[in-house]
Amino acid sequence: MSITGHPEGEPSKVGVALVDVLTGQNALAGILMALRVRDATGTGQQVQVNLLSSLLAALVNQGAATLATGNSPGKLGNAHPSIAPYETFRTGGGTLAIAVGNDRQFAALASVLGLWGSPEQARFLTNERRVASREELRIVI
Repeated sequence: MSITGHPEGEPSKVGVALVDVLTGQNALAGILMALRVRDATGTGQQVQVNLLSSLLAALVNQGAATLATGNSPGKLGNAHPSIAPYETFRTGGGTLAIAVGNDRQFAALASVLGLWGSPEQARFLTNERRVASREELRIVI
């Protein structure tokens, strides 16, 4: 829960029983793989899944970042921890989700928003720079 919720607010659990659903998907994948082995070798397999392992696997981005940097992640609301912009924004017409997965996509977004040619261009040119300047990017968008 320390990574779920708005930065200024209390931690929160995810809205659905996500770990249960992920564990079910892991069980399905294990069963399908076991059936493939049985079809190929005639040997049965034992499939084991558990909630904790499924949870830890689902936290791969956060876990990898923590191991790489030694810094524990914090709450980012709807924002992605290592991609920017990748979150929701309030607009005059409601809430809009912007999910920019790479620099080419950001160039297209910046063109639509009229950001190219502005002083922000160099600061937001790469995802690494956008993540480092996340707050400023939110204001510009």
